[in-house]
Amino acid sequence: IMKYILVISMFIISCSKQPIEETTKRTGIDTLPSFVVRSPVKVFVRNDVPEGFRWSINEAVKNWNVLGVLDFKIVYNLPEATTIVSYGETGKAEALGTLPLDYLHPGQDIVINKNTRLNSLQLVNVVMHELGHNIGFHHIYSKPSIMQPLIGHWEGWSKYDNSLINKFYK
Repeated sequence: IMKYILVISMFIISCSKQPIEETTKRTGIDTLPSFVVRSPVKVFVRNDVPEGFRWSINEAVKNWNVLGVLDFKIVYNLPEATTIVSYGETGKAEALGTLPLDYLHPGQDIVINKNTRLNSLQLVNVVMHELGHNIGFHHIYSKPSIMQPLIGHWEGWSKYDNSLINKFYK
């Protein structure tokens, strides 16, 4: 089952049999990664993605690579890709992303809404957040994190992001 993460306006809602938000509300804790992906994340950006958005995608990949825990890279041949970024219909969502199906394969898709009104810096945040889903992270509610379900100005990796990423990826 693929789980799609919907970025709706300023909030992100998980659509699955067991909504992540409900799990968090019941347990009072943030949800841990579904799978800890151990393979490189090779991102292919489809031709339909506007040139201005490509900068945001590249910046998001660079920001993940600063951590040195997984190899994120942009690839230019579709057969090499593990994750494909496209531009299309997502309803009211700003973006959609998929969670990994297993430990070897990152989530396969990120779709950016063709009607998005995000600026390029906000889009960096959204793509970073969606890449987090692609490697298995769910929403974080109790701490400052790139995985919070809000679109805002990212000010660098939080202490909580670093501790969570180090716990699962180092």
